[in-house]
Amino acid sequence: MGKFGIAMLFIIVIVVLTAGILWFVNSGSQNGMITPANSASGTPANTVPRLVLSTPTGTAPAGSQSISDGTITLVYPTADFGLATSSQQITTHSYIPPCDAEFNYCLYYIGSAYQGTNFDSAGIRVEKRTDLTTQAACLTTPPTGFANFTPTSTTAGDYAVSKFTPVGNAGAGHYSTGTLYRLEYNGACYEFETRIGQSQLANYPSGTIQQFTDADQASLQSEIMGILNGVTLAPGEAVTFPQ
Repeated sequence: MGKFGIAMLFIIVIVVLTAGILWFVNSGSQNGMITPANSASGTPANTVPRLVLSTPTGTAPAGSQSISDGTITLVYPTADFGLATSSQQITTHSYIPPCDAEFNYCLYYIGSAYQGTNFDSAGIRVEKRTDLTTQAACLTTPPTGFANFTPTSTTAGDYAVSKFTPVGNAGAGHYSTGTLYRLEYNGACYEFETRIGQSQLANYPSGTIQQFTDADQASLQSEIMGILNGVTLAPGEAVTFPQ
């Protein structure tokens, strides 16, 4: 075979191999063998509410941050509270965490006012309860770990709220107190749990630490309730929780 024949054979082999590769790639795509990395087959039924951060307008204190999932909006002071969407994002460490693990948002206390005391942690846990699908279930289902818990409930306009108190935790010389609130609006159920935790003063050598006083707790509780009482609905309607 001459040089011309060898060259032609080489070209034919290249053409055949190229055609085969193109057929294989095209066939694989049509049969789902190749899937783009960013493709999605659908949206999960219980998606975590989206988070939108913005600087609030109006009468909110300077340094405040607004967070919203499109239905509810909260405003919190960034000097005293941090925002987490997972337990790993909480930068303060305490025996009793500021929020239990099941949350969409955790606003946890990061201020310095109670350093050097037996104060432990504080926060507001926010969870969208997709398992509570009716207004009655949202408002009356006892908090996890509690039974026969009768709440205080009120209906105002197009939303309803309830309050379970007290809810708390304790262990190894640490304890917390708090209240759990529910908000039902347009078929959605939101849970807000406030918490203030502290250690027993007896856990520390005498004179090494100051007491987290009742006045301290009342001041911190007032700040937490200020955040909670600033919750608004998508139309801008303010929510009033049972006091």
